Amino acid sequence: MSTIYDKTDNYALNLYGDSDPADLRDGYNGSMRTIDTTLETHLNRIEGVESRETHDEEVVKALLGDNTVDNAAASKTKWDKAGTDATAAAAAATAAAGKADNNSSILAALGADTAAHATDAKTKWDKAGVDATTAIGKADSNKTILTALGADTTAHATANKTKWDKNTTDITTLSTLVGNNSSQIAQILEKLGQTQYEDGYLVTFGDSYADNTRERTWSYQLSTMFPELQWKNYAKSGAGFNVSGIPTFAQQVANCVADTSVDNAKVKVAVCAGGRNDILDWTTGTTKAREVVLAMESAFPNAIVVIAPMLFDHSTLSEGGMNKYDALFSGALDASLGNHRVVVVDSAYVWCKSETGWFPSGDIHPNATGAKVIAKYLYTACRDSYRGRQAYAVSKFGDMQVEFKLQNGIIVVDGQGDIPSIGQGKGGQLAGWAKPRHNIWTWIVTGGSLTTPTLGYIAPSGEWGIYKVSESNQGHANFMASYAA
Repeated sequence: MSTIYDKTDNYALNLYGDSDPADLRDGYNGSMRTIDTTLETHLNRIEGVESRETHDEEVVKALLGDNTVDNAAASKTKWDKAGTDATAAAAAATAAAGKADNNSSILAALGADTAAHATDAKTKWDKAGVDATTAIGKADSNKTILTALGADTTAHATANKTKWDKNTTDITTLSTLVGNNSSQIAQILEKLGQTQYEDGYLVTFGDSYADNTRERTWSYQLSTMFPELQWKNYAKSGAGFNVSGIPTFAQQVANCVADTSVDNAKVKVAVCAGGRNDILDWTTGTTKAREVVLAMESAFPNAIVVIAPMLFDHSTLSEGGMNKYDALFSGALDASLGNHRVVVVDSAYVWCKSETGWFPSGDIHPNATGAKVIAKYLYTACRDSYRGRQAYAVSKFGDMQVEFKLQNGIIVVDGQGDIPSIGQGKGGQLAGWAKPRHNIWTWIVTGGSLTTPTLGYIAPSGEWGIYKVSESNQGHANFMASYAA
């Protein structure tokens, strides 16, 4: 054995030969250190392997459950499928990304590239949806209507349009014809209405108001208003219902009946007006007026008969004249009851009241203007549209405005306001037509009193106011009255 130690094959440990010295310090110790290091290295490696095996076993257990071949095979199958699915998912993700990019482009084109823009766009689209639904409803309704009209197809609609256009033309033509016919009918009706006032006679009866210088008579002026009638005047100056030596109104009617130049059946309008010349009591007045009306009704069976008692001048009718008017009006009215052809004209005595310009100075007979006014009232009566004289005036008492209104022979008075200074206790001068025939006594509230009325008056002179005035009458006032004109 050499002095140079032989070495083991794997770790080069010293091997002692027969002749080698016992070299414990270097040879033996060196081998021990080699063995120790090698063992430590392998132990560490073994422990590392064991640690990895433990970790791998835990991983395998987490992946496979029990560490068996069957579980491994089953897991491999799943993992293989997962791989396949992952590949497909990747492909799908790639496609989705492409679609997302495309959708982003589309959304940008739609103006919905941001949440705010998308919200606005959605609002618009929602509204568009509602509008579309409404439009569809209307379209469906229109379709139903068109079907009902027989215009459910283009051909049907064209055919119906042709018919409707023709109908429109026909309607226009008919409207023109109807308009023409309406005009003709109106002319015919007017003509029919005129038949009463043409192709016949106007006969007049009366006193000097109808028998005077021609232009100053109501009879002549009335004849000009009925140009299609032949005028026959039987009036005589000084005549009346009950006079002597002059033909009365009844005798005038008899004279007309006896006139062979007049066909009584063709008398279309017969008018009698007057009465101021009469001297009679109430009984005689009613009898004579009734006699005249009955005579006219009998003599002229196809005529409009008009009677106007008591024509008068611009003066105020006296008490005696009013009593006479009462009798004549009552008698005429009694004779006309039930006869639609007879018109009894009331309140003729106020037609000219206070109108001095209608009479020559100092003359009770009207001038041409006055005659025309009287004729106009009689004309409206002949047309059965008489309304009588209408007049209106205001008279002030302090700050109180009092209205005076004439209608149908009655004057109505009404006013209220303040009288700050009583003065002489009189209102403004009255209009001539408002002057009464006698004193009118009425109550007037003055001084704002609700319990103590004051006596008021309206005098024939046109003066009106408070009787026995005092300063206590100053203040708020109210005045009302009515009386015959």
